[in-house]
Amino acid sequence: MVLVVAFVYETCDSALGQGYGTLGSPTFILLGFDPKMVVPSILMSQAIGGLSAAFFHNRYKNVDFGNHRTSDMKKVYFIVVCGIVGVLVASLIGFRISKEIMTTYIGIIVLAMGILILSGITLRFTWKKLSVIGAISAFNKGLSGGGYGPVVTGGQTIIGIGSKAAIGVTDFAESPICISGFLAWSLLQGLPQLDLLFAM
Repeated sequence: MVLVVAFVYETCDSALGQGYGTLGSPTFILLGFDPKMVVPSILMSQAIGGLSAAFFHNRYKNVDFGNHRTSDMKKVYFIVVCGIVGVLVASLIGFRISKEIMTTYIGIIVLAMGILILSGITLRFTWKKLSVIGAISAFNKGLSGGGYGPVVTGGQTIIGIGSKAAIGVTDFAESPICISGFLAWSLLQGLPQLDLLFAM
């Protein structure tokens, strides 16, 4: 069941830039898995899924990761730098807080991003706005395994980045951020359940 659910959610995530962790965390917790096993497993499996998706987004010309100087690659670097700080801080906090606080926080963030996107508000692109989006989204990911895509993909769209490029950038940037979060969780509590991790 974990394998099928993870496949469906990652397909949505790769196509839309969101959904794997945001849907996966609560689903796997409802299936009876310990949240402190679910979060690091989602982080590592999402790192692999994000790299795969980024490869195909580049191949199908949704983004340009052709060399390190392209506009899309600069956005990836920027989000990753801000995001690694956010995910490490969140992993330390997530290790100590309750599942209820995690779930409530992510619900509020996802709801707020949905309202902003549906309102049609657009803002002018700035690197400062992108850094805030990167840090908040990675904090969400490190805290609960979810809430990254809705913030970073939605946030990029709000500041004027095209939706296909926003999804490709999100998928690529998510990988090193997820690996950092996985390493932080693993150092704090040891490796997660390996059968769960490999199924995801």
